[in-house]
Amino acid sequence: MSVDIRDFIALLKHSRGDFAGKPFVLEKWQDEYLDRLFNTKRPDGLRQYRTSLLALPRKNGKALSLDTPILTVQEPRGAGVFKAMGDIAVGDAVFHPGGKLLKVTAATEPMVARPCYEVRFYWPWNGMDDEVIVADEGHLWQVAVSERSTVACRSNPEPMRIVTTAEIAAMVEAGLFVCAACGGRRAAVRSCKRTPSVPVRCIEVDSPDGMFLAGRSLIPTHNSALSAAIGLYMMCCDDIGAEVIVAAGDRSQAALLHTAAKQFVESCPSLSKRCRVYRNSIVLPERNASMFCISSEAGTKHGYNPSCVLVDEYHVFPDRELVDVLETGMGSRSQPLTIYITTAGTNKNGPCYKDWERAEKIRDGILRDDTFLPCIYAAAPDADPFIEETWKAANPNYGITLKPDYFHQMANRAKQSPSDEIVFRTLHLDQWCSTTAKWIRHGAWEANGGPLRPTADRPCYCGVDLASTTDTTAFVALWPDADGTYDIHAHIFIPEDTAEEASKRDRVPYLQWAKEGYVTLTEGDICDYDAVRDYVLSFAGKNLVRSVAIDRYNATQMTTQLVAEGIDVKPYGQGFVSMSAPSKLLETLILGKRLRHAGNPVLAWQMSNVQIRVDDAGNIKPSKKNANSTARIDSAVALIMALGVSSGEVRGPDDEPQLLVF
Repeated sequence: MSVDIRDFIALLKHSRGDFAGKPFVLEKWQDEYLDRLFNTKRPDGLRQYRTSLLALPRKNGKALSLDTPILTVQEPRGAGVFKAMGDIAVGDAVFHPGGKLLKVTAATEPMVARPCYEVRFYWPWNGMDDEVIVADEGHLWQVAVSERSTVACRSNPEPMRIVTTAEIAAMVEAGLFVCAACGGRRAAVRSCKRTPSVPVRCIEVDSPDGMFLAGRSLIPTHNSALSAAIGLYMMCCDDIGAEVIVAAGDRSQAALLHTAAKQFVESCPSLSKRCRVYRNSIVLPERNASMFCISSEAGTKHGYNPSCVLVDEYHVFPDRELVDVLETGMGSRSQPLTIYITTAGTNKNGPCYKDWERAEKIRDGILRDDTFLPCIYAAAPDADPFIEETWKAANPNYGITLKPDYFHQMANRAKQSPSDEIVFRTLHLDQWCSTTAKWIRHGAWEANGGPLRPTADRPCYCGVDLASTTDTTAFVALWPDADGTYDIHAHIFIPEDTAEEASKRDRVPYLQWAKEGYVTLTEGDICDYDAVRDYVLSFAGKNLVRSVAIDRYNATQMTTQLVAEGIDVKPYGQGFVSMSAPSKLLETLILGKRLRHAGNPVLAWQMSNVQIRVDDAGNIKPSKKNANSTARIDSAVALIMALGVSSGEVRGPDDEPQLLVF
């Protein structure tokens, strides 16, 4: 007798969020979707649908108290410093438990009246002081749980799992030992008790698993249940010898999915007796069935014979290589099933957007494919992203598992920042957006036009963006001040012989700006880099220049010459890795009116030309509208480079800092 998937899921219990420990009760939309997907049969009794795309916006984040210390990297040369959760800003760098640097992509305003717990961690083996963190009841943590002593946990570590604060409290009350992994060690939970509510705040980071380190002892916290539940059903109740593959965009997301499936198994006594759980797989021996969680980063992708493939967060997949290999391995199965589960993204040239478009055409009756089931929850492309009706239309769980106050916070920030608007619309409204958008809204830059403070004896950081073809060459200097504000000086260079033509082409008064001292006209019809070098050296002779970030393109000779004169030159990449954090920081400084540029007209013009390009991880970098655009942005790029070098963000194109020792 076949088992209905909805009856199977009713045996499972949630392991996270506000519903932790409670039965997995399907919402109406989930019930209808699963009923149609699994119970629509062909005349021969096999399932009709072989492929489905389920598009659903992201859930909201989890909150920590405003005074929670978060390790960030903001000092020159990458030194680590702690900032309070309430002071964390978009663009700040925080740490993943694996040591990788992550960028904060979104942050809410403080939220009140949330049920809170005080979690007290201690270190049984080295005498460190207790660490206390206050979090709301739904915050997620990566921990190990054991019935044994903490010493036994240390000598024979239990596997890690994701639990909520409220769940930790219940475990501690039941006498279980709960430990959080921390730099190769484990911090034990001494107590977890309800505490009077305090203001809390959520942040999102550019990692699929959403994890970051919190507290001075660096406790890991975590910011996909339906995928795991469907996978377990297909392993347990589909054909004998079922092989279920859950494919994620990266290893951390794959691990998260495996943890969710493992916790579902543990929540059901029948499954926990019959299944064997391994590091990356779950096996049901009596049916010769298995479930594997793999990532698109997997070195070997062949050798599978899947009966079901669940593609999680499809929008981050750069290509269809893994999906194609898995789907071509399903040929011997009688009723194979592939489900794409995703939010919208920004890469319209990637595989997800093409399958999304096909799903929409099938949904709208433009294409006919009786084996493909589209289920898309998304706001209309022309819907107002800032009204509650749009939020409800795109989110079937709005007001249930999705908190309205979180949406209001994210929407308010998106109104101020075009890059945040892209993230809000793609991840929370399921609207596909262009990777470029006008960056700084009208009036925001002008609000920072105050006069420069005295710069004598203040450390200075510079950026140089060299011209290519018809672009300008830009030099920008940046003076950080003790109150977190910055003074900016900008200067550009263009060839004298083409200056009049360039003024007509670009529709700006280069010649007038040259008279006013904002532009240097170099001899000839191409930019004279010697004049740029001399300007930098002259400036360095009058100011306390700590370092100069220089565009790697065509910069070898100038770099050599400046280094020979004693200038600390930092070759600077122009990709997402190098540009994202300082770009987000600049955006925050502009919105916070923490800059002074003295109304420099050249810099104002070029800042107004900047489009912002966003990748699927929420990283951003400046861009022109197109390669042939006459809207120059070189001084804006140089400013971002200067801000990057002042914040210790310089790195190679493929280098990601790793935290090796806590």
